[in-house]
Order: sequence, then C-alpha cells, then structure tokens
Amino acid sequence: MTTTPRTKLPTEILTVNEIAERFPDQWILLRVTDQDEYGRSVAGQVVAVSKHSRGVWNKLIKIHFEHEEDHSHYFVFNAYPHIYSGERFKEILDNVDLSKLPRGVL
Repeated sequence: MTTTPRTKLPTEILTVNEIAERFPDQWILLRVTDQDEYGRSVAGQVVAVSKHSRGVWNKLIKIHFEHEEDHSHYFVFNAYPHIYSGERFKEILDNVDLSKLPRGVL
C-alpha cells in the first residue's frame, strides 16, 4: 500500500541519502531531478513511500497511464543509508586510512 494520509511527503528536492534518513527501510518512488556523472539517480522529489515494493510500483503504473505525456525519469528503490556515488564516493575512498585496515583485506 502506498503512503497513508498520515505520512506527509516532502515537496522539496532531496538527495537519495536524505530520503534514506527520513524513510529508512521503505520503498521509494522518486521523480529524478539529478543524476551523477555515471547516470545514477542521486536526487529528486519523493512521489510515493511504502513498506512494500508493490505499493510504489502500482503508483508508477498509475502515473504512466494517467499522465502519458509525463516523460519524467522515475527511480524505485529500497531506502537504506549511505548510498554514495561519483565524486563523493571518490572523496570517501581517498580519505580511507589503509594502514588501519585489518591485515589481508587488500
């Protein structure tokens, strides 16, 4: 089942990480507004939230049939924190202290 009336969806554009913090372990339907240099969805507007994937897929199907002229890019995902990609991911890797990794990891 999609978002209940008690759940107010944010209207602002959020990053995937911000969404994961607000809706942990929920299925999300995102209207994508930004992608990284690899074409991965990194930000957008939350359209639906559900505990089950079927709820957001049903919403996407409804959008498709009711708004055929809508050519927006949508992204369905299970929200979990720390989804980094692109430059931010490279930055994190550059700051890893390899000397503190357990022996044999690399």
